[in-house]
Amino acid sequence: MTDTINKTATVPSSFSAPQMQDAMSIIKSQVDRIFKEASDRFDKIRRNPVTGGSWLNGFDPIAPQKALACKALFAQQHVARHGPPSAPPLPLSHDEREDLRVRFETR
Repeated sequence: MTDTINKTATVPSSFSAPQMQDAMSIIKSQVDRIFKEASDRFDKIRRNPVTGGSWLNGFDPIAPQKALACKALFAQQHVARHGPPSAPPLPLSHDEREDLRVRFETR
């Protein structure tokens, strides 16, 4: 079992550095659009539309929220590409995790 873990840890990513930068650039554009079009964009208390986290508009900076959203979407795409074909999409928010948990508990 240890050998499998060690081999897995040393397998290089299937993305080259330029491909990873391109993927992150596309995701960043999507995140910028999602945040710009969010229905709560003028509210005092905002919710990250990807991760579900909240922050105070005008007090907390939006950049860390966007960075978390980018990382979460990149991880979700990575798992979709490299995870088991039968695996559900990687949940990104508390609500998505709970939905997945409930779905598996009711089987």
